[in-house]
Amino acid sequence: MAGTESGVNLPGGSGAAAPTLRIAYLLPNIEAGGTEQHVLMLCRLLNRSRFSPSLITTAGGGALFEAFSMHVPVTVMGDPTRGKRFRSTSWEHARAVASLVRILRLRRPDILHTYLPAANVIGPLAARLAGVPRVIVSKRSLADYKVRFPLLRHTESFANRLADVILVNSDAVRRDVERTERHWGGKFRKIYNGVAPIEPWAPDEASAAGRTCRISSGPRISSSTLPARRGSPTPSSRRWRQDCP
Repeated sequence: MAGTESGVNLPGGSGAAAPTLRIAYLLPNIEAGGTEQHVLMLCRLLNRSRFSPSLITTAGGGALFEAFSMHVPVTVMGDPTRGKRFRSTSWEHARAVASLVRILRLRRPDILHTYLPAANVIGPLAARLAGVPRVIVSKRSLADYKVRFPLLRHTESFANRLADVILVNSDAVRRDVERTERHWGGKFRKIYNGVAPIEPWAPDEASAAGRTCRISSGPRISSSTLPARRGSPTPSSRRWRQDCP
């Protein structure tokens, strides 16, 4: 049978497989948000013969602590049961960086992959101090939050300089990073958000939907139009709500 030792797969028979790649994901906390759910899915589904994931949080745990703990080692700075607002003083930021450096030196990941602004700022700095070989920062939303926190324009740009890859999930996010940040040249990679397969409707469900939206019988294709920004519906989505209340 195959065994493992120090993160290296040792299959039965002659020879040995390549070492698994150790990936540490970094989040501020693990309350039940969209990004946190995305990282949880990665931790669940990554091929363990190739990758060894773990999770670190910088500002407490949250509702998804138990779910993450079922799949990966979890290290929480603070209370595992709840997340909290990120540090507000320079001293608190420095302590968080120092703690993260210690954790990374202990974990020795091959890659640090950070999500959300707070983690995107302190993660690359701590990773470089800890000697982590590769750093990925993920940008998954537009930069509206920088209106309230203008200092992030500078701190995120500094973190970009330390990162190897800036991962975006859309062309719009990439353009926004180009507009509001610096030190991104040659570092962009794009991976769209995945969409899980949808179970087909049963005949009675399809008939009920057809009656509700006054659709004639026959084959149906379901589609949706997402607003460009939250709270700003497109004209087509307004018409859909009027026709199918």
